[in-house]
Amino acid sequence: LTMLVGVVQFSGYALMRAFGARAGMALGGFLGGLVSSTAVFISLASALRMNPAAKSAAFAGALLSIAAMTLELLLILAGASLPLFKQMLPVCAASAGTGILIAMAFNRSGSPAHAQNGRPLDWKALIKLTILIFGMLAAVEAARRTVGAEAVQIISFLSGLFEVHGVSLATAVVFSEGKMELKDALLSLKLALLATYASKHLILWTTLPARAALQMSACLFC
Repeated sequence: LTMLVGVVQFSGYALMRAFGARAGMALGGFLGGLVSSTAVFISLASALRMNPAAKSAAFAGALLSIAAMTLELLLILAGASLPLFKQMLPVCAASAGTGILIAMAFNRSGSPAHAQNGRPLDWKALIKLTILIFGMLAAVEAARRTVGAEAVQIISFLSGLFEVHGVSLATAVVFSEGKMELKDALLSLKLALLATYASKHLILWTTLPARAALQMSACLFC
C-alpha cells in the first residue's frame, strides 16, 4: 500500500503537469481507484498541500476513485458469481452514479486551478504512512487471533478496511462453490463495503483540516 501511494502521488503529479490540475486530478483519481482507492484518499492531503487552489479538483478525483472501485467490484462479481452481481448491482450502481455526479459538480464549481511546481513524491508522508499501516496491520492481526478465522463476517470487515476487491472475490468464489449461503455472502460484501467507507472517513479526519474533512465526509455519506 505504501508503494501504491507513492505511485498514485507520482502519477497524479505527472497527469497534472500533462493535463492541468482539474483534468489531471480527476483522471488520476479514477485510474488510482482501479488500483487502490485507499491510496488515493491517503494522497489527498499531499495533493492539497502541493496545490491548495485545486481543492475541488482533488475532491472530485477522490470521489471518482470510489466510483472506479465500485465499478471494478461489479466486474469482479460478474465474473465470479452472477447471482451476487445481480443482488449488488443496485447498491453499487447507485454509489458509483452518485459519486460521479458529485465529482462533476465539484469540477464545474471549482475555480480554475493550474498545475504548480512541486515535489512528485512526499517522502515524509510516505514514511508516516508506513508506520500507520504497520500499526493497522498489527491491530487487524490481533483481532484475527482473538476472534478466530472462522468469524467470516468480522474478517470481511477487517479486510475491507484496507482493500475490498480481494475479500469480495474470495466471498464470491466461496459462494459459487456452494460453501456459503446467499444471505451470508451478501452480508460479507456489504460489511466489506462499509469498512472501506469507514476507513476513508478515518483517513479524511486524520489527514485533512476539519473543514475539508467535513466536506468530503458529507459527500461520502451521500
